[in-house]
Amino acid sequence: MSDRQRRLHLNAFLMEAGHHEAAWRLPHSNPRADFDLRHWIELARLAESAKFDSLFLADGPALIGTGEFRPP
Repeated sequence: MSDRQRRLHLNAFLMEAGHHEAAWRLPHSNPRADFDLRHWIELARLAESAKFDSLFLADGPALIGTGEFRPP
């Protein structure tokens, strides 16, 4: 192993519906947050304040109609 300093890089992997399919059912959850740019900005700021190096925004299924129902 060399003498150079090693670093750990952190990446936040964000999905539009969260990582648990029933997370939207929590009382404090906003099931339409993924349609609001401010939500994504707040998540990016939160990751930045926690010293994350990057964000990965996962693509998801397209919504049909008004977006009343979230994708599975």
